[in-house]
Amino acid sequence: MATEGTYYLNGPDLVSSSAIFTDPDMNVCAPDGFYSNGQIVREQVNCILLPQQDCPTCAVPCGQIAGFSSNVNGTFLGQTSVGADLGAVIIYSIVGGSIPDGVLVTYDNQTFNQLTFQGNNGDPIGLNSTIGSATYYGSNQNTPTTTNNLPVYTIQSDGTYIQSSLPNRNIVVDPNNVDLRGGGGATVYTQVIPKATSVSIMSIDYFGPIVGTFFQYEASCPAPLPSFQGAAIKANTDCANIDTTYYFAPNATVAGVFPNQTFVPDTNTVPIVGNYVYSDANAGNGLNLTATPEYIILADNSYLEIVHGIVVAVGAECTNPPLPCSGSLNPPAGSQGHYTVELDAGSTQNDVGAVMVYFNPASYPDGIRVLYDGTYYNTLSTPSLGYRQSQSGISDAFTLLGDPNDNCWTSQVGTFSYDRFILTPGNTWATNNPATGNYTLNTTDNQTNASTQNVYSYMVIPKPNATPNIVTVEVLGPCTDTGWNLDVDCPVTLSSFQSSTVQANNDCATSFSQEYFFAKDYADKNDASVVYPKLFYFVFEDENGVTPLAQGIYIMDNNDFIQVDANGIVIATGACAPIP
Repeated sequence: MATEGTYYLNGPDLVSSSAIFTDPDMNVCAPDGFYSNGQIVREQVNCILLPQQDCPTCAVPCGQIAGFSSNVNGTFLGQTSVGADLGAVIIYSIVGGSIPDGVLVTYDNQTFNQLTFQGNNGDPIGLNSTIGSATYYGSNQNTPTTTNNLPVYTIQSDGTYIQSSLPNRNIVVDPNNVDLRGGGGATVYTQVIPKATSVSIMSIDYFGPIVGTFFQYEASCPAPLPSFQGAAIKANTDCANIDTTYYFAPNATVAGVFPNQTFVPDTNTVPIVGNYVYSDANAGNGLNLTATPEYIILADNSYLEIVHGIVVAVGAECTNPPLPCSGSLNPPAGSQGHYTVELDAGSTQNDVGAVMVYFNPASYPDGIRVLYDGTYYNTLSTPSLGYRQSQSGISDAFTLLGDPNDNCWTSQVGTFSYDRFILTPGNTWATNNPATGNYTLNTTDNQTNASTQNVYSYMVIPKPNATPNIVTVEVLGPCTDTGWNLDVDCPVTLSSFQSSTVQANNDCATSFSQEYFFAKDYADKNDASVVYPKLFYFVFEDENGVTPLAQGIYIMDNNDFIQVDANGIVIATGACAPIP
Protein backbone atom coordinates (compact mmCIF):
# COMPACT_ATOMS: atom_id res chain seq x y z
CA MET A 1 0.00 0.00 0.00
CA ALA A 2 1.27 3.46 -0.87
CA THR A 3 2.06 5.81 1.98
CA GLU A 4 2.29 9.57 1.92
CA GLY A 5 5.32 11.36 3.27
CA THR A 6 7.43 14.48 3.01
CA TYR A 7 10.58 14.07 0.92
CA TYR A 8 13.13 16.40 -0.56
CA LEU A 9 14.43 16.42 -4.11
CA ASN A 10 17.81 17.60 -5.31
CA GLY A 11 16.15 19.08 -8.36
CA PRO A 12 13.08 21.16 -9.16
CA ASP A 13 10.83 18.13 -9.67
CA LEU A 14 10.83 14.35 -9.70
CA VAL A 15 11.57 14.21 -13.42
CA SER A 16 14.84 16.15 -13.28
CA SER A 17 16.10 15.10 -9.81
CA SER A 18 18.78 12.45 -9.30
CA ALA A 19 18.06 11.54 -5.66
CA ILE A 20 15.45 11.80 -2.89
CA PHE A 21 16.23 12.67 0.74
CA THR A 22 14.33 12.66 4.01
CA ASP A 23 15.80 15.92 5.37
CA PRO A 24 15.82 19.44 3.94
CA ASP A 25 19.62 19.59 4.08
CA MET A 26 19.68 16.47 1.89
CA ASN A 27 22.08 14.58 4.11
CA VAL A 28 19.90 11.48 4.65
CA CYS A 29 18.94 9.49 1.57
CA ALA A 30 15.39 8.22 1.38
CA PRO A 31 15.04 4.46 1.62
CA ASP A 32 15.28 2.35 -1.49
CA GLY A 33 11.91 1.99 -3.19
CA PHE A 34 9.46 3.51 -5.65
CA TYR A 35 8.45 7.16 -5.48
CA SER A 36 5.62 8.75 -7.45
CA ASN A 37 4.11 12.17 -7.98
CA GLY A 38 0.97 10.55 -9.35
CA GLN A 39 2.07 10.94 -12.95
CA ILE A 40 5.38 9.11 -13.11
CA VAL A 41 7.18 6.68 -10.86
CA ARG A 42 10.95 6.35 -10.24
CA GLU A 43 12.77 3.75 -8.26
CA GLN A 44 15.58 4.84 -5.92
CA VAL A 45 18.47 2.42 -5.35
CA ASN A 46 21.45 3.39 -3.17
CA CYS A 47 20.41 7.06 -3.27
CA ILE A 48 20.23 7.10 -7.05
CA LEU A 49 16.93 7.58 -8.92
CA LEU A 50 16.55 5.18 -11.82
CA PRO A 51 14.89 6.31 -15.12
CA GLN A 52 11.29 7.42 -14.88
CA GLN A 53 8.36 5.26 -15.91
CA ASP A 54 4.79 6.14 -16.66
CA CYS A 55 2.55 5.18 -13.83
CA PRO A 56 0.46 2.19 -15.04
CA THR A 57 0.94 0.64 -11.64
CA CYS A 58 -1.06 3.59 -10.27
CA ALA A 59 -4.20 2.38 -12.04
CA VAL A 60 -6.51 0.56 -9.66
CA PRO A 61 -7.49 -2.91 -10.90
CA CYS A 62 -11.15 -3.25 -11.82
CA GLY A 63 -13.16 -4.76 -9.01
CA GLN A 64 -11.10 -3.00 -6.31
CA ILE A 65 -12.48 -0.23 -4.11
CA ALA A 66 -10.87 3.18 -4.26
CA GLY A 67 -11.63 6.32 -2.33
CA PHE A 68 -10.54 9.21 -0.15
CA SER A 69 -11.59 10.72 3.15
CA SER A 70 -9.85 13.72 4.70
CA ASN A 71 -10.42 17.24 5.92
CA VAL A 72 -9.15 18.70 2.65
CA ASN A 73 -10.53 19.72 -0.72
CA GLY A 74 -9.17 19.45 -4.24
CA THR A 75 -9.15 17.52 -7.49
CA PHE A 76 -8.74 13.73 -7.29
CA LEU A 77 -7.47 12.07 -10.45
CA GLY A 78 -8.01 8.33 -10.65
CA GLN A 79 -7.43 5.59 -13.15
CA THR A 80 -8.85 2.08 -13.25
CA SER A 81 -7.50 -0.73 -15.35
CA VAL A 82 -10.46 -2.44 -17.01
CA GLY A 83 -8.47 -4.83 -19.17
CA ALA A 84 -9.04 -5.83 -22.78
CA ASP A 85 -12.38 -7.61 -22.37
CA LEU A 86 -15.53 -6.04 -23.75
CA GLY A 87 -18.75 -5.50 -21.83
CA ALA A 88 -20.32 -3.04 -19.43
CA VAL A 89 -18.33 -1.49 -16.59
CA ILE A 90 -20.58 -0.72 -13.62
CA ILE A 91 -19.24 1.89 -11.21
CA TYR A 92 -20.79 1.94 -7.74
CA SER A 93 -20.03 4.93 -5.51
CA ILE A 94 -20.96 6.70 -2.31
CA VAL A 95 -20.19 10.23 -1.17
CA GLY A 96 -20.18 11.89 2.22
CA GLY A 97 -23.22 12.25 4.41
CA SER A 98 -23.08 16.04 4.35
CA ILE A 99 -20.73 17.09 1.54
CA PRO A 100 -21.40 16.46 -2.17
CA ASP A 101 -18.65 15.75 -4.67
CA GLY A 102 -18.36 15.83 -8.44
CA VAL A 103 -17.52 12.92 -10.74
CA LEU A 104 -16.49 12.67 -14.37
CA VAL A 105 -15.58 9.40 -16.06
CA THR A 106 -13.52 9.39 -19.24
CA TYR A 107 -13.05 6.31 -21.39
CA ASP A 108 -11.82 6.02 -24.96
CA ASN A 109 -12.17 9.80 -25.45
CA GLN A 110 -15.78 9.86 -24.26
CA THR A 111 -17.01 11.35 -21.02
CA PHE A 112 -19.79 10.09 -18.73
CA ASN A 113 -21.40 12.10 -15.94
CA GLN A 114 -24.85 10.57 -15.29
CA LEU A 115 -25.82 8.27 -12.41
CA THR A 116 -28.80 6.56 -10.86
CA PHE A 117 -29.61 4.92 -7.53
CA GLN A 118 -32.09 2.54 -5.89
CA GLY A 119 -35.62 3.87 -6.07
CA ASN A 120 -34.79 6.69 -8.47
CA ASN A 121 -38.17 7.41 -10.04
CA GLY A 122 -37.05 10.46 -11.99
CA ASP A 123 -34.38 11.41 -14.47
CA PRO A 124 -30.76 10.27 -14.19
CA ILE A 125 -28.66 12.27 -11.79
CA GLY A 126 -26.80 14.76 -13.97
CA LEU A 127 -29.15 14.50 -16.95
CA ASN A 128 -28.76 18.24 -17.61
CA SER A 129 -25.07 18.43 -16.78
CA THR A 130 -22.76 19.83 -19.41
CA ILE A 131 -21.08 17.12 -21.45
CA GLY A 132 -17.44 16.80 -20.41
CA SER A 133 -17.99 18.39 -17.01
CA ALA A 134 -18.36 16.82 -13.59
CA THR A 135 -21.78 16.17 -12.10
CA TYR A 136 -21.99 17.06 -8.39
CA TYR A 137 -24.11 14.63 -6.40
CA GLY A 138 -24.82 13.61 -2.83
CA SER A 139 -26.02 15.52 0.22
CA ASN A 140 -27.92 18.78 -0.12
CA GLN A 141 -26.63 20.05 3.23
CA ASN A 142 -23.85 21.93 1.44
CA THR A 143 -23.76 23.41 -2.05
CA PRO A 144 -20.58 23.10 -4.12
CA THR A 145 -19.39 26.31 -5.73
CA THR A 146 -16.43 27.35 -7.84
CA THR A 147 -13.25 27.26 -5.75
CA ASN A 148 -9.81 28.28 -6.96
CA ASN A 149 -6.24 27.12 -6.38
CA LEU A 150 -6.87 23.65 -4.93
CA PRO A 151 -4.32 20.85 -4.77
CA VAL A 152 -4.39 17.84 -7.06
CA TYR A 153 -4.35 14.31 -5.69
CA THR A 154 -3.56 11.21 -7.70
CA ILE A 155 -4.53 7.62 -7.15
CA GLN A 156 -2.24 4.76 -6.23
CA SER A 157 -2.64 1.16 -7.29
CA ASP A 158 -4.16 0.25 -3.93
CA GLY A 159 -6.98 2.77 -4.37
CA THR A 160 -5.60 5.47 -2.06
CA TYR A 161 -4.64 8.99 -3.11
CA ILE A 162 -1.57 11.10 -2.53
CA GLN A 163 -1.02 14.81 -3.14
CA SER A 164 0.85 15.19 -6.40
CA SER A 165 3.36 17.75 -7.60
CA LEU A 166 0.97 18.88 -10.31
CA PRO A 167 0.07 22.57 -10.18
CA ASN A 168 -2.98 23.55 -8.17
CA ARG A 169 -6.22 23.75 -10.12
CA ASN A 170 -9.41 25.70 -10.03
CA ILE A 171 -12.64 23.72 -9.63
CA VAL A 172 -15.33 25.42 -11.67
CA VAL A 173 -18.85 24.38 -10.66
CA ASP A 174 -21.67 24.99 -13.13
CA PRO A 175 -24.95 25.23 -11.14
CA ASN A 176 -26.61 23.17 -13.92
CA ASN A 177 -24.25 20.33 -12.99
CA VAL A 178 -25.41 20.13 -9.37
CA ASP A 179 -28.03 17.39 -8.82
CA LEU A 180 -28.42 16.41 -5.17
CA ARG A 181 -31.67 14.40 -5.37
CA GLY A 182 -30.25 11.14 -4.13
CA GLY A 183 -28.67 12.41 -0.93
CA GLY A 184 -25.39 11.36 0.61
CA GLY A 185 -24.28 8.80 3.12
CA ALA A 186 -25.51 5.27 2.44
CA THR A 187 -27.02 5.97 -0.98
CA VAL A 188 -25.14 3.94 -3.57
CA TYR A 189 -24.98 5.51 -7.01
CA THR A 190 -24.61 3.58 -10.25
CA GLN A 191 -22.81 4.59 -13.41
CA VAL A 192 -22.66 2.30 -16.43
CA ILE A 193 -19.87 2.68 -18.98
CA PRO A 194 -20.07 0.71 -22.25
CA LYS A 195 -16.70 -0.82 -23.14
CA ALA A 196 -16.63 -1.66 -26.83
CA THR A 197 -12.86 -1.37 -27.44
CA SER A 198 -9.67 -2.86 -26.05
CA VAL A 199 -8.59 0.42 -24.40
CA SER A 200 -7.75 -0.65 -20.86
CA ILE A 201 -7.51 2.57 -18.81
CA MET A 202 -10.62 4.37 -17.57
CA SER A 203 -10.25 7.70 -15.78
CA ILE A 204 -12.56 8.27 -12.82
CA ASP A 205 -11.97 11.79 -11.56
CA TYR A 206 -13.53 13.34 -8.45
CA PHE A 207 -13.82 17.02 -7.62
CA GLY A 208 -14.20 18.14 -4.02
CA PRO A 209 -14.47 21.91 -3.73
CA ILE A 210 -15.70 21.70 -0.13
CA VAL A 211 -13.32 20.89 2.73
CA GLY A 212 -14.01 17.50 4.26
CA THR A 213 -14.52 15.50 1.10
CA PHE A 214 -15.33 11.80 1.20
CA PHE A 215 -15.99 9.43 -1.69
CA GLN A 216 -15.59 5.76 -2.38
CA TYR A 217 -16.15 3.83 -5.59
CA GLU A 218 -15.60 0.50 -7.30
CA ALA A 219 -15.49 -0.11 -11.05
CA SER A 220 -16.41 -3.65 -12.04
CA CYS A 221 -14.49 -5.53 -14.65
CA PRO A 222 -16.31 -5.44 -18.02
CA ALA A 223 -18.94 -8.12 -18.41
CA PRO A 224 -22.31 -8.63 -20.11
CA LEU A 225 -25.25 -7.17 -18.21
CA PRO A 226 -27.95 -9.52 -16.89
CA SER A 227 -30.82 -10.03 -19.31
CA PHE A 228 -34.59 -10.21 -19.01
CA GLN A 229 -37.47 -10.95 -21.37
CA GLY A 230 -40.23 -8.56 -22.33
CA ALA A 231 -42.50 -7.39 -25.11
CA ALA A 232 -41.33 -4.86 -27.66
CA ILE A 233 -41.03 -1.45 -26.02
CA LYS A 234 -44.02 0.74 -26.86
CA ALA A 235 -46.02 3.81 -25.94
CA ASN A 236 -48.77 2.09 -23.93
CA THR A 237 -49.34 -0.61 -21.31
CA ASP A 238 -51.36 -2.93 -23.54
CA CYS A 239 -50.48 -6.57 -22.94
CA ALA A 240 -48.33 -8.05 -25.71
CA ASN A 241 -46.21 -11.03 -26.72
CA ILE A 242 -43.02 -11.57 -24.73
CA ASP A 243 -40.50 -11.87 -27.54
CA THR A 244 -37.58 -9.51 -26.88
CA THR A 245 -34.40 -9.76 -24.80
CA TYR A 246 -33.28 -6.69 -22.86
CA TYR A 247 -30.55 -5.95 -20.31
CA PHE A 248 -30.23 -3.94 -17.11
CA ALA A 249 -27.64 -2.78 -14.60
CA PRO A 250 -28.40 -3.74 -11.00
CA ASN A 251 -28.03 -1.06 -8.36
CA ALA A 252 -26.32 -1.82 -5.06
CA THR A 253 -26.12 -1.24 -1.33
CA VAL A 254 -23.06 -0.67 0.83
CA ALA A 255 -21.99 -2.85 3.75
CA GLY A 256 -19.35 -2.40 6.45
CA VAL A 257 -17.63 0.63 7.96
CA PHE A 258 -15.10 2.86 6.21
CA PRO A 259 -12.40 2.07 5.19
CA ASN A 260 -13.60 -1.52 5.00
CA GLN A 261 -16.86 -0.88 3.20
CA THR A 262 -17.96 -3.08 0.31
CA PHE A 263 -20.56 -2.67 -2.40
CA VAL A 264 -23.23 -5.36 -2.59
CA PRO A 265 -25.00 -5.53 -5.98
CA ASP A 266 -28.75 -6.11 -5.93
CA THR A 267 -29.95 -9.59 -6.87
CA ASN A 268 -33.17 -8.73 -8.69
CA THR A 269 -33.59 -10.73 -11.91
CA VAL A 270 -35.81 -8.18 -13.66
CA PRO A 271 -35.40 -4.41 -13.49
CA ILE A 272 -36.84 -2.40 -10.62
CA VAL A 273 -37.27 1.33 -10.10
CA GLY A 274 -33.96 3.11 -10.54
CA ASN A 275 -32.31 0.58 -12.87
CA TYR A 276 -30.71 1.54 -16.15
CA VAL A 277 -32.07 -0.62 -19.01
CA TYR A 278 -30.54 -1.39 -22.41
CA SER A 279 -31.14 -3.19 -25.66
CA ASP A 280 -27.65 -4.74 -25.63
CA ALA A 281 -25.54 -6.59 -23.10
CA ASN A 282 -22.68 -4.09 -23.24
CA ALA A 283 -24.82 -1.04 -22.35
CA GLY A 284 -24.21 0.64 -25.69
CA ASN A 285 -27.86 1.46 -26.35
CA GLY A 286 -30.08 2.75 -23.56
CA LEU A 287 -33.81 2.22 -23.88
CA ASN A 288 -36.04 5.25 -24.48
CA LEU A 289 -33.69 8.14 -23.89
CA THR A 290 -36.57 10.61 -24.21
CA ALA A 291 -38.79 12.30 -21.61
CA THR A 292 -41.92 10.62 -23.00
CA PRO A 293 -42.61 7.38 -21.09
CA GLU A 294 -42.42 4.07 -22.90
CA TYR A 295 -43.29 0.66 -21.54
CA ILE A 296 -42.09 -2.94 -21.56
CA ILE A 297 -44.56 -5.69 -20.67
CA LEU A 298 -43.01 -8.52 -18.63
CA ALA A 299 -43.89 -12.21 -18.61
CA ASP A 300 -45.99 -11.90 -15.43
CA ASN A 301 -48.06 -9.14 -17.13
CA SER A 302 -46.48 -6.42 -15.01
CA TYR A 303 -44.80 -3.60 -16.90
CA LEU A 304 -41.86 -1.22 -16.70
CA GLU A 305 -42.22 2.50 -17.31
CA ILE A 306 -39.01 3.89 -18.77
CA VAL A 307 -37.87 7.50 -19.10
CA HIS A 308 -34.38 8.64 -20.16
CA GLY A 309 -33.08 5.07 -19.98
CA ILE A 310 -34.21 4.44 -16.40
CA VAL A 311 -37.10 2.42 -14.96
CA VAL A 312 -39.15 5.04 -13.14
CA ALA A 313 -42.16 2.85 -12.24
CA VAL A 314 -43.29 -0.77 -12.23
CA GLY A 315 -46.97 -1.40 -12.96
CA ALA A 316 -48.77 -4.34 -11.42
CA GLU A 317 -50.67 -5.40 -14.51
CA CYS A 318 -50.66 -4.59 -18.19
CA THR A 319 -53.85 -3.58 -19.94
CA ASN A 320 -55.58 -6.03 -22.22
CA PRO A 321 -56.87 -3.80 -25.00
CA PRO A 322 -59.95 -4.72 -26.97
CA LEU A 323 -59.15 -6.87 -29.96
CA PRO A 324 -60.20 -5.92 -33.46
CA CYS A 325 -63.41 -7.55 -34.66
CA SER A 326 -61.70 -9.03 -37.66
CA GLY A 327 -62.61 -12.64 -38.20
CA SER A 328 -61.34 -15.83 -36.62
CA LEU A 329 -59.71 -15.50 -33.22
CA ASN A 330 -59.00 -19.17 -32.42
CA PRO A 331 -58.45 -18.75 -28.67
CA PRO A 332 -56.27 -21.45 -27.12
CA ALA A 333 -57.75 -24.24 -25.03
CA GLY A 334 -57.96 -23.79 -21.29
CA SER A 335 -59.18 -25.27 -18.06
CA GLN A 336 -62.37 -24.64 -16.11
CA GLY A 337 -63.01 -20.92 -15.92
CA HIS A 338 -64.66 -17.76 -17.20
CA TYR A 339 -63.18 -16.43 -20.45
CA THR A 340 -63.58 -12.93 -21.85
CA VAL A 341 -62.89 -11.74 -25.38
CA GLU A 342 -63.21 -7.95 -25.55
CA LEU A 343 -63.65 -6.60 -29.06
CA ASP A 344 -63.45 -3.13 -30.54
CA ALA A 345 -66.32 -2.72 -32.98
CA GLY A 346 -65.36 0.85 -33.90
CA SER A 347 -66.70 4.23 -32.81
CA THR A 348 -67.30 6.23 -35.99
CA GLN A 349 -70.46 6.73 -38.05
CA ASN A 350 -69.13 4.07 -40.39
CA ASP A 351 -69.06 1.54 -37.55
CA VAL A 352 -72.79 0.85 -37.33
CA GLY A 353 -74.74 -2.22 -38.35
CA ALA A 354 -74.90 -5.72 -36.94
CA VAL A 355 -71.98 -7.50 -35.26
CA MET A 356 -71.95 -11.19 -36.19
CA VAL A 357 -70.66 -13.58 -33.51
CA TYR A 358 -69.96 -17.14 -34.68
CA PHE A 359 -69.30 -19.65 -31.90
CA ASN A 360 -68.01 -23.22 -32.25
CA PRO A 361 -67.96 -25.04 -28.88
CA ALA A 362 -66.02 -28.00 -30.30
CA SER A 363 -66.77 -30.91 -27.95
CA TYR A 364 -66.71 -29.79 -24.31
CA PRO A 365 -69.99 -28.14 -23.27
CA ASP A 366 -69.44 -24.40 -22.96
CA GLY A 367 -71.78 -21.51 -22.26
CA ILE A 368 -71.82 -18.22 -24.14
CA ARG A 369 -73.30 -14.77 -23.71
CA VAL A 370 -72.42 -11.43 -25.30
CA LEU A 371 -72.57 -8.03 -23.60
CA TYR A 372 -73.07 -4.86 -25.61
CA ASP A 373 -74.27 -1.45 -24.46
CA GLY A 374 -75.51 -2.83 -21.14
CA THR A 375 -77.55 -5.66 -22.68
CA TYR A 376 -76.75 -9.37 -22.66
CA TYR A 377 -77.44 -11.49 -25.76
CA ASN A 378 -77.67 -15.27 -25.58
CA THR A 379 -79.88 -16.30 -28.53
CA LEU A 380 -78.15 -18.34 -31.21
CA SER A 381 -79.09 -20.17 -34.35
CA THR A 382 -77.31 -23.38 -35.24
CA PRO A 383 -77.09 -24.77 -38.81
CA SER A 384 -79.14 -27.91 -38.20
CA LEU A 385 -81.51 -26.90 -35.41
CA GLY A 386 -82.04 -23.17 -35.56
CA TYR A 387 -83.06 -21.49 -32.31
CA ARG A 388 -80.94 -22.26 -29.22
CA GLN A 389 -81.23 -20.20 -26.04
CA SER A 390 -81.12 -20.75 -22.30
CA GLN A 391 -84.66 -21.46 -21.10
CA SER A 392 -84.01 -20.08 -17.62
CA GLY A 393 -85.69 -16.79 -18.46
CA ILE A 394 -82.71 -14.97 -16.90
CA SER A 395 -81.50 -12.19 -19.16
CA ASP A 396 -77.79 -12.70 -18.50
CA ALA A 397 -77.82 -16.50 -18.49
CA PHE A 398 -75.27 -18.46 -20.49
CA THR A 399 -76.53 -20.65 -23.33
CA LEU A 400 -74.74 -23.99 -23.07
CA LEU A 401 -73.80 -25.73 -26.34
CA GLY A 402 -71.60 -28.70 -27.18
CA ASP A 403 -71.53 -32.47 -26.65
CA PRO A 404 -74.88 -33.66 -25.20
CA ASN A 405 -73.30 -36.87 -23.89
CA ASP A 406 -70.73 -35.10 -21.72
CA ASN A 407 -72.40 -34.29 -18.41
CA CYS A 408 -69.29 -32.72 -16.89
CA TRP A 409 -71.20 -29.46 -16.49
CA THR A 410 -73.91 -30.84 -14.19
CA SER A 411 -71.74 -30.65 -11.07
CA GLN A 412 -71.42 -26.90 -11.69
CA VAL A 413 -75.14 -26.16 -11.70
CA GLY A 414 -75.59 -23.29 -9.26
CA THR A 415 -73.34 -20.36 -8.43
CA PHE A 416 -69.62 -21.07 -8.18
CA SER A 417 -66.37 -19.14 -8.17
CA TYR A 418 -64.37 -19.38 -11.39
CA ASP A 419 -60.91 -18.21 -12.36
CA ARG A 420 -61.22 -15.39 -14.89
CA PHE A 421 -59.16 -15.01 -18.06
CA ILE A 422 -59.00 -12.48 -20.89
CA LEU A 423 -57.68 -12.95 -24.43
CA THR A 424 -54.54 -10.93 -25.22
CA PRO A 425 -53.40 -9.56 -28.58
CA GLY A 426 -50.89 -12.40 -28.62
CA ASN A 427 -53.74 -14.93 -28.63
CA THR A 428 -52.95 -16.12 -25.13
CA TRP A 429 -55.05 -16.12 -22.00
CA ALA A 430 -54.06 -13.65 -19.30
CA THR A 431 -55.49 -13.44 -15.81
CA ASN A 432 -58.40 -11.02 -15.87
CA ASN A 433 -59.03 -8.35 -13.26
CA PRO A 434 -60.40 -9.37 -10.82
CA ALA A 435 -58.81 -12.81 -11.04
CA THR A 436 -61.91 -14.69 -9.84
CA GLY A 437 -65.66 -14.17 -9.99
CA ASN A 438 -68.94 -15.88 -9.19
CA TYR A 439 -71.03 -17.16 -12.11
CA THR A 440 -74.28 -19.08 -12.24
CA LEU A 441 -75.15 -22.05 -14.44
CA ASN A 442 -78.79 -23.17 -14.55
CA THR A 443 -80.02 -26.60 -15.56
CA THR A 444 -82.23 -24.95 -18.18
CA ASP A 445 -79.19 -23.24 -19.74
CA ASN A 446 -78.46 -26.62 -21.29
CA GLN A 447 -78.91 -26.48 -25.06
CA THR A 448 -76.31 -29.11 -25.89
CA ASN A 449 -77.00 -31.30 -28.88
CA ALA A 450 -74.93 -33.32 -31.29
CA SER A 451 -75.79 -30.70 -33.90
CA THR A 452 -74.28 -27.93 -31.76
CA GLN A 453 -70.81 -29.42 -31.38
CA ASN A 454 -67.99 -28.87 -33.86
CA VAL A 455 -70.11 -26.39 -35.83
CA TYR A 456 -70.49 -22.63 -35.79
CA SER A 457 -73.74 -21.41 -34.32
CA TYR A 458 -74.22 -17.67 -34.56
CA MET A 459 -75.83 -14.66 -32.95
CA VAL A 460 -76.53 -11.12 -34.14
CA ILE A 461 -75.62 -8.14 -31.94
CA PRO A 462 -77.28 -4.90 -33.09
CA LYS A 463 -75.02 -1.83 -33.16
CA PRO A 464 -77.19 1.02 -34.49
CA ASN A 465 -74.97 3.76 -33.08
CA ALA A 466 -71.31 4.68 -33.36
CA THR A 467 -70.79 4.24 -29.64
CA PRO A 468 -70.24 2.39 -27.43
CA ASN A 469 -67.58 0.47 -29.30
CA ILE A 470 -66.84 -2.49 -27.00
CA VAL A 471 -68.47 -5.87 -27.59
CA THR A 472 -67.69 -8.39 -24.86
CA VAL A 473 -67.97 -12.10 -25.55
CA GLU A 474 -68.06 -14.22 -22.38
CA VAL A 475 -67.65 -17.99 -22.38
CA LEU A 476 -68.17 -20.08 -19.25
CA GLY A 477 -66.21 -23.32 -19.18
CA PRO A 478 -67.82 -25.40 -16.40
CA CYS A 479 -65.82 -28.56 -17.17
CA THR A 480 -62.24 -29.45 -16.36
CA ASP A 481 -61.18 -28.52 -19.86
CA THR A 482 -62.52 -26.08 -22.40
CA GLY A 483 -61.80 -25.46 -26.05
CA TRP A 484 -63.76 -23.48 -28.63
CA ASN A 485 -63.39 -21.24 -31.65
CA LEU A 486 -64.75 -17.78 -32.19
CA ASP A 487 -65.25 -15.73 -35.33
CA VAL A 488 -66.54 -12.16 -35.11
CA ASP A 489 -67.33 -9.77 -37.95
CA CYS A 490 -67.24 -6.02 -37.50
CA PRO A 491 -70.54 -4.12 -37.84
CA VAL A 492 -72.10 -4.46 -41.30
CA THR A 493 -75.36 -3.38 -42.82
CA LEU A 494 -77.44 -6.54 -43.22
CA SER A 495 -78.41 -7.84 -46.66
CA SER A 496 -81.90 -6.85 -47.78
CA PHE A 497 -84.69 -8.57 -49.70
CA GLN A 498 -88.11 -7.55 -50.96
CA SER A 499 -91.13 -9.27 -49.47
CA SER A 500 -94.81 -9.13 -48.82
CA THR A 501 -96.13 -8.20 -45.45
CA VAL A 502 -96.70 -11.03 -43.00
CA GLN A 503 -99.18 -13.59 -44.37
CA ALA A 504 -101.48 -16.20 -42.84
CA ASN A 505 -100.31 -18.84 -45.33
CA ASN A 506 -97.82 -19.42 -48.10
CA ASP A 507 -100.06 -18.34 -50.95
CA CYS A 508 -98.14 -16.38 -53.55
CA ALA A 509 -98.40 -12.62 -53.36
CA THR A 510 -98.40 -9.90 -55.97
CA SER A 511 -97.13 -7.03 -53.86
CA PHE A 512 -93.59 -6.98 -52.49
CA SER A 513 -93.61 -3.58 -50.90
CA GLN A 514 -91.57 -4.44 -47.80
CA GLU A 515 -87.80 -4.35 -47.45
CA TYR A 516 -86.50 -6.71 -44.80
CA PHE A 517 -83.02 -7.83 -43.82
CA PHE A 518 -81.22 -11.07 -43.04
CA ALA A 519 -77.96 -12.24 -41.41
CA LYS A 520 -76.04 -15.07 -43.05
CA ASP A 521 -74.76 -18.04 -41.09
CA TYR A 522 -71.11 -19.04 -40.89
CA ALA A 523 -71.12 -21.24 -43.99
CA ASP A 524 -72.60 -18.50 -46.19
CA LYS A 525 -71.19 -15.32 -44.67
CA ASN A 526 -68.76 -14.72 -47.52
CA ASP A 527 -70.98 -16.05 -50.30
CA ALA A 528 -72.15 -13.08 -52.39
CA SER A 529 -74.53 -15.32 -54.36
CA VAL A 530 -76.79 -15.72 -51.31
CA VAL A 531 -79.31 -12.89 -51.77
CA TYR A 532 -82.33 -14.32 -49.92
CA PRO A 533 -82.66 -15.68 -46.39
CA LYS A 534 -82.25 -19.42 -45.91
CA LEU A 535 -83.37 -21.96 -43.34
CA PHE A 536 -82.31 -21.02 -39.78
CA TYR A 537 -81.17 -17.52 -40.76
CA PHE A 538 -81.96 -14.55 -38.51
CA VAL A 539 -84.26 -12.01 -40.23
CA PHE A 540 -84.98 -8.42 -39.17
CA GLU A 541 -87.09 -5.41 -39.93
CA ASP A 542 -84.02 -3.13 -39.99
CA GLU A 543 -80.54 -3.22 -41.45
CA ASN A 544 -78.85 -3.08 -38.03
CA GLY A 545 -80.53 -6.16 -36.57
CA VAL A 546 -82.37 -4.29 -33.85
CA THR A 547 -85.92 -5.62 -34.42
CA PRO A 548 -86.46 -9.30 -35.31
CA LEU A 549 -89.02 -9.94 -38.01
CA ALA A 550 -92.44 -10.76 -36.54
CA GLN A 551 -93.57 -14.37 -36.41
CA GLY A 552 -95.40 -15.51 -39.53
CA ILE A 553 -95.07 -16.28 -43.23
CA TYR A 554 -93.56 -13.91 -45.78
CA ILE A 555 -93.63 -14.19 -49.54
CA MET A 556 -90.42 -12.96 -51.17
CA ASP A 557 -90.16 -11.42 -54.61
CA ASN A 558 -88.56 -14.58 -55.95
CA ASN A 559 -91.87 -16.36 -55.18
CA ASP A 560 -90.36 -18.34 -52.32
CA PHE A 561 -91.72 -18.04 -48.81
CA ILE A 562 -90.07 -18.03 -45.41
CA GLN A 563 -91.72 -18.94 -42.15
CA VAL A 564 -90.35 -17.05 -39.15
CA ASP A 565 -90.63 -18.14 -35.51
CA ALA A 566 -91.10 -15.91 -32.49
CA ASN A 567 -87.33 -15.38 -32.22
CA GLY A 568 -86.91 -13.97 -35.72
CA ILE A 569 -85.38 -17.17 -37.11
CA VAL A 570 -86.44 -18.80 -40.37
CA ILE A 571 -87.90 -22.24 -39.59
CA ALA A 572 -89.25 -23.18 -43.03
CA THR A 573 -88.75 -22.21 -46.67
CA GLY A 574 -90.22 -23.25 -49.98
CA ALA A 575 -92.03 -22.14 -53.08
CA CYS A 576 -95.17 -20.14 -52.55
CA ALA A 577 -98.48 -21.81 -53.40
CA PRO A 578 -100.09 -20.44 -56.56
CA ILE A 579 -103.41 -18.74 -55.98
CA PRO A 580 -106.21 -20.81 -57.51
